[in-house]
Amino acid sequence: KGKREKIMKKVSVIIPCYNAEEYLSACLESLLRQTIGLDNLDIICVDDASTDHTGRLLDAIAQQYPDSIRVFHLPQNCRQGGARNVGLEHATGEYVAFLDADDWVDVSAYQKLYELAQQYDTDIIQYPMTKYYEGVVQAEDPAQIKGLIVLTDQQMRKLFLAGQALTCGSQTKFYNRSFLEEVQVRFVEGCAYEEPSFVYPLLFYAKRVYCTEEPLYYYRMHEASTMHQYVRQPGKLYDHA
Repeated sequence: KGKREKIMKKVSVIIPCYNAEEYLSACLESLLRQTIGLDNLDIICVDDASTDHTGRLLDAIAQQYPDSIRVFHLPQNCRQGGARNVGLEHATGEYVAFLDADDWVDVSAYQKLYELAQQYDTDIIQYPMTKYYEGVVQAEDPAQIKGLIVLTDQQMRKLFLAGQALTCGSQTKFYNRSFLEEVQVRFVEGCAYEEPSFVYPLLFYAKRVYCTEEPLYYYRMHEASTMHQYVRQPGKLYDHA
């Protein structure tokens, strides 16, 4: 399922989905309402061997929007990293973004990010997130450098790597797909702290990075999330290293 002729879209949005039936509609609604237009989005939903109705819900919405939404069903659970890797294999957009199934984005997110990427010819754009927990919202922006960063020599690269421009989070970034293909980076699979394995290597190769101040990503915190359950288990913090 999901096979069809590749059509270049402006943005591929990759969504790993595992037992996300409770939150999936809000996530997908934020994509259907994007001001960039649904026709410009390549939405790739990867059902990570869910045991609830997630797969059925994904198939139903993909049937409604077959030109913009594709669904891939994994036979066994690969965690977020493995699911995102599958999405990367099928991405066709000029740019790539990751979105978790229990989160959502601002309705203007991908139009603004696409325009910034075109204006500054970026490899990566980073944007802040807003955390949502039990009805309380809190903006979070750990990056201390704003605007365009152009890395032209080794000394600038050293300062960039040692500074606090980009975080290790994968979802609050907008990637040039050609850049990702050039670097050939992928997520580590089977653990919770999979994001640094994808983001850190990119920092050694990116030449043009932009950090925007506008929070465009909404991160839902709840007791069933990976960060609340998996990482509480003994020894799981070592996955980050």
